[in-house]
Amino acid sequence: MSQESPSDLEMPFRVTNLDAQPHLYDTVSVIDDYASDPAVFFRAAQAVSGVIEPVIGSTYDKLTEGCLTWSRVEADARDPSGVDPKNLPVHPPVTEVRYPELHPARLNWMQMRFGAGWIAPENMAAHEYENDFIPFQVYTENCAYRVAEHLARYRAVFLKAGEDIARLMDGLTARFASPPSREAPGADFDLLSIVVTALVTAVATVISGTPTTAVALGVVATEALGEAVKTAEPKKVVIEGHTHLRDSARQFLDAVDSIEREVAEAIIQLRDHLRIELDRIRELRRHEVIPGSGRTSEAVPRFPEYMVDF
Repeated sequence: MSQESPSDLEMPFRVTNLDAQPHLYDTVSVIDDYASDPAVFFRAAQAVSGVIEPVIGSTYDKLTEGCLTWSRVEADARDPSGVDPKNLPVHPPVTEVRYPELHPARLNWMQMRFGAGWIAPENMAAHEYENDFIPFQVYTENCAYRVAEHLARYRAVFLKAGEDIARLMDGLTARFASPPSREAPGADFDLLSIVVTALVTAVATVISGTPTTAVALGVVATEALGEAVKTAEPKKVVIEGHTHLRDSARQFLDAVDSIEREVAEAIIQLRDHLRIELDRIRELRRHEVIPGSGRTSEAVPRFPEYMVDF
């Protein structure tokens, strides 16, 4: 053994006296170019893993706890008093959002005021206040739902990226298990997938059609993946059957690095897309500070302000 050999025999090194001998061939490690950093084969997988499910799940659950966008009764059901809500002079419900007003609070409050014998000016002030506060709350709940949708898309991006990297690692491992030869280089390994940025705008519904329960985070993420697969351009990744395994290893690293970059781009796009959605809903949420004043605000309506002109 050469005097230059390191004391740790598990580390790669050159044996000088053997290098000096004539030889007909060289034996080169598959990861010869990565001997100083073999962890490079796992770095992309680490980048898309480590999501703490209880944390992201509990956050999603809180975001989908609505109030006025939920209903456990039919919106046009008759009140037990026999009064048909459809015949009352009530402000129309908020419907120009994805999750519209469903809870009958607007009708309940009006009937409560009538039943309690409220008279002007308190009755008129309460009526104006309700017509601002209820839409404000509906828009606020829709903001929370939009955040929940993007949280589900975020989870779907990591799920899809992790799945694709795992399949590529399985393909590379299978290639290592069946070493090629000059006569039989081996078959190509194909991965048909999608670019994860397609998940940024994929359909994700966080409240069920019956509006009584929130849809589980995993279900919404799966829905987003399914919708993205339907509409996104397919992406084909190939690890070719090279004669030298190290060439296949390099192709694997190029592929997983590309997926990691796509994930980073998708997260940035998710952030930007969410900002646009929230700004749009916040603009709808604006209301007059004092009825008839022309001054608007994004703050929560306060009842004393509606008593000013009465």
